[in-house]
Amino acid sequence: MSTEPDSAERRFGAMGTSIHLIGVGDRAAELLEAAEERIHHLEAQWSRFRPTSELSRLNERAGTRTTLTPETYDLVAAAVAGWERTDGLFDPTLLTAVEQVGYDASFDSLPADRPGAGAAPGAAVQPLAPSAGCAGIELDPVEHTVRLPAGARLDLGGIAKGYSADLVVADLADAGLDGACANLGGDVRVWGVAPKGGGWTVEIQDPTSDAAPLAVLEIDDGAIVTSTRLKRRWLVDGVEQHHLIDPRTGRSAFTGWAQVSVIAGTATEAEILVKALFLAGPSRTDLLDELDARAVLVGDDGHVETLGFEDPSGFDDQAG
Repeated sequence: MSTEPDSAERRFGAMGTSIHLIGVGDRAAELLEAAEERIHHLEAQWSRFRPTSELSRLNERAGTRTTLTPETYDLVAAAVAGWERTDGLFDPTLLTAVEQVGYDASFDSLPADRPGAGAAPGAAVQPLAPSAGCAGIELDPVEHTVRLPAGARLDLGGIAKGYSADLVVADLADAGLDGACANLGGDVRVWGVAPKGGGWTVEIQDPTSDAAPLAVLEIDDGAIVTSTRLKRRWLVDGVEQHHLIDPRTGRSAFTGWAQVSVIAGTATEAEILVKALFLAGPSRTDLLDELDARAVLVGDDGHVETLGFEDPSGFDDQAG
């Protein structure tokens, strides 16, 4: 007779990616259905591609105070805090730059190559001015209002996935499950007991090969987030672009890293740190010092570096 706890899983598409939810406990199937509904609701609030979303309304009202729902206000506040913590390397105000390099529609609908805006064929996309960042954003935590500076526009895509994973896992824990996992397109948040007991086993994929993962980690309570320039990429006039924008130049960033993975306490924290580490290149390994975080970084030449592991050669310490 099996002693493994009851569990259920659910797969669906949302937020422009594939979602995989796992719950452990007697009501897992029922609660995962509610979790899927929550994710669709959050997407409707935070998608930059939906003109009716709260995010679109906030961007349209730049220059005036806008009242937000508490969860949207908290997401914006977390993004601004991430900008402050990383000295502007994580920057949620890059929507105009993202669109300028060609990511102006959902990724699945982008053509493989497209003409640049006013550029000669084969010419690089012209850079924007360096980002003004979040310094002018006004937050009111009592009234849940945000005022963006005139002309500022937010893109919360990555941190919204991480924050959603954190919210969903917290919901499932509060509802009485024994364990939960939310994987939102590589933003993985786990808590509690895995379906076979013990901690959760999470893989970090090799960006250059499907043969074997780079690392296999066991996590009791925490998150792994991976960002790579090798998946969401396209051509503009034959020049490669990707979605990770350097706020210092307004262009797709080529910093020496092909992929960065961060293991942290929450997926929100990991999202902030993974973008900052990718953009910093090899020079800012101190970004992990404030938090109990670890990182696995893959260079453009395929070499692998680790930060924060007791045994970097084996990736074998616990991350939870």
